[in-house]
Amino acid sequence: MIRKMKRVYLLYTRAEQERLIRTLQRLGVLHLEEAPPADPEAEPRAEEELSEQRREIENLLIKARGVLDLFEEIDPQLVRGIPRVPRAVTEEISLSETLREEIEKLEGRLRTLVAERRSLRDRLAAGERFREVVYAAEALLQEVPTEGRAVLAFLGKAQDRDRELLSQIEQTLQQTLAGRFQLARQSLSEGRILLIVSVDPLYSDAVQEYLEAKGLRPLAFPPHVEAEKGLSEALAQLRAEETTLPRRLALLEAELRTLAAEHVSTLLPLVAALENRLAQLDAAMRFGYTDFSLLVIGWVPADELPRFREELQREFPGIVINEDPQPASHEEIPVAFQNPPWVRPYQLLLELMGLPKYGTVDPTPFVSLFFPTFFGLIVGDFGYGLALLAIVLWAKRKWGHTSEMLRHGLTIATHASVMAVLFGLVFGEFFGFVMPWPHFARLKAATSFLLFAVALGAVHVLLGFLLGAINALRERSPKHLSAKLGGGLALLAIGVVVGTLSGVLPEELRTPGIALLAAALVMLLYGEGFMGLLEVFTYVGHVVSYARIMGFGLAAVVLAELANEAAGAVGNLVLGVLVGVALHAAHLVLDAFESTIQSARLHLVEFFHKFYEAGGRAYEPFRERAGVPLREE
Repeated sequence: MIRKMKRVYLLYTRAEQERLIRTLQRLGVLHLEEAPPADPEAEPRAEEELSEQRREIENLLIKARGVLDLFEEIDPQLVRGIPRVPRAVTEEISLSETLREEIEKLEGRLRTLVAERRSLRDRLAAGERFREVVYAAEALLQEVPTEGRAVLAFLGKAQDRDRELLSQIEQTLQQTLAGRFQLARQSLSEGRILLIVSVDPLYSDAVQEYLEAKGLRPLAFPPHVEAEKGLSEALAQLRAEETTLPRRLALLEAELRTLAAEHVSTLLPLVAALENRLAQLDAAMRFGYTDFSLLVIGWVPADELPRFREELQREFPGIVINEDPQPASHEEIPVAFQNPPWVRPYQLLLELMGLPKYGTVDPTPFVSLFFPTFFGLIVGDFGYGLALLAIVLWAKRKWGHTSEMLRHGLTIATHASVMAVLFGLVFGEFFGFVMPWPHFARLKAATSFLLFAVALGAVHVLLGFLLGAINALRERSPKHLSAKLGGGLALLAIGVVVGTLSGVLPEELRTPGIALLAAALVMLLYGEGFMGLLEVFTYVGHVVSYARIMGFGLAAVVLAELANEAAGAVGNLVLGVLVGVALHAAHLVLDAFESTIQSARLHLVEFFHKFYEAGGRAYEPFRERAGVPLREE
């Protein structure tokens, strides 16, 4: 349901502003509104003072968050795994310089260590990529003379034509520099070949130019390697780093974790406290001021107002708290829901349409009933339902804590999966197999399943008209009420007439049904004019649209049976099981997707359009962020 809201005015002395604003934040129920200027001359002075304080807090918060970002880069668990022990923070301006110096010192140390850590990791990764080359080059250096020689290293391709090219190169060098060079080569992974050439230093430049012209590329070492000292020294450096770099990186990681243990437990509550202080300053910017008093305006849920008033009057003797006697338009009143925990997740669907306008019906309880029911009717398989339930429960345990939206979505999926299990028991289906217990075979009784789906749709649409009529009563709109009642009665009358014509209902009801239809058409004509009469055909189409429950449900049965037949036709038990699992897994994904889409569509199109009035403002109370208040020591 949508909570009833009250607009309140608070008037108190400006000297107690800081204490009042902290109390309002702690109570966390006041949705603040912009207060009109109480004194135009006092407003600019108050705004300038608050803006200066805000700049101080923002600068400090940016630095504190920067340090936490560095800790999180090191290891997210360093930030998530340390308990948030509250830290008392005194008046922010007097301590901002001290805190800034402390944070800047820590940030400088961290940046130095993190930069070195990145460099070490890059060098280790480069060494890992060069490991094969290093070992191959060291082995080849044993085969060629190095004393008094220039040693060149090249990489080429190990394809047949490239091997022929290497043989030609070796032959050319032999004819030109006989006795003054030696060549060794070794194949590497990824179709590469390493070539080491030991040559008289007088000819090294010419040999290098010749080999490059033939398409070989010189061995390029990572930037940190001192390759100018020579090939042997570069290889020795890379070999040494295999031991020294991990050792230094381990020491660095230990030092960073020590810093985290010392500072994260202090920084986390500090950041939360500064965020709360920013929220306080933003709230104060919405107050109205005189030289000695302040005015606060906002909305409070009616059921919270007595406690809100009692707390403030106890802590601030003499404070003036008045309710606004003037009625407000529904567009300006914020919307807050008050639903049981099992209903609350379905408010996600309302966000697709926009919040309902204040004073209208909250459809969430009805969505929580019909959405999983439609989903379960379409899936309708005991095995698929259990598989979906297992996946959802695993996902909820693994990721359910990461965000409220994801947690609510997984809760809806849990309810839908349970309904799929229950309807699977009713339909006697288990991964496309028919179970031996008594059941309703929806594939064989397709006509009955269709009638049930359409009848359920009629109930759903009629409920939508009823909720629309309730909205019209609340808005005191006779024409709107006539249109909604007329639409519902017209649909009901058509159902009665069709039932008597088909023999489902007694013929005696035909005349009352026709009379009811005539009365409904008159109500529609009054409520919506001639277009209201044409809308009757749309209402019938909406009811028939629920036949998609039957259609997609039977399609799911057929696809599951086809998966079993395909697995059985393989002729090999192991391969057949693998094929069956793959096909059922693909069908499970498709079935869950289609069931979700169709269940949502039936609500958003056929149901909500009968009554739903979007345009509500979200209730956003001024409350503590992260649960850590900024308070004085």
